[in-house]
Amino acid sequence: MQIFAPGQTEPYWQISPQTLDGMTSTAFDSKGDLYLAMRCVEPGYDGGVAEYAPNTNKYPIRILSTLDGVVCPEKLAIDASDNLYVLGGYTQSNVTVFPPTSNTPIRTMTEGLVNAQSHTMILDALGDVYVSNGGYGSDPGNVVVYPPGESVPIRTVTQGVHNPLKLAAGP
Repeated sequence: MQIFAPGQTEPYWQISPQTLDGMTSTAFDSKGDLYLAMRCVEPGYDGGVAEYAPNTNKYPIRILSTLDGVVCPEKLAIDASDNLYVLGGYTQSNVTVFPPTSNTPIRTMTEGLVNAQSHTMILDALGDVYVSNGGYGSDPGNVVVYPPGESVPIRTVTQGVHNPLKLAAGP
């Protein structure tokens, strides 16, 4: 995997993790650390999240796994305080939040999320967390919104929603 600075045509960092097979999401924190989420690729392997410091090439400085509450990570996001948000959506839908440099979560959000239907997650400029629950059949799905620092949603958006698979937040 090659990382390019904005506007550059040559990579400034090349990473060669032991596997990129099944990578589902990436994120950078304010220090430039790269986070890679690995999905569930076979029975018995529940994926994980690896953190790499800038200009390292193979070995992560931190790994989050099922022992830390990370199961089948789908999406990653970083807030203004460099907290890492991990959406697990395949076998159990939850958002687990980790502070920088720690494998101990500071909170987990599950209320309003539907197993195997939570597809994506974003943070807005105010720190609200949006998670989509994709619909199946006659269920159109919804978007669940959590306020900063909370584990209970403040609202669920259903009107005008039909199988939300992607989300975007304005400035």
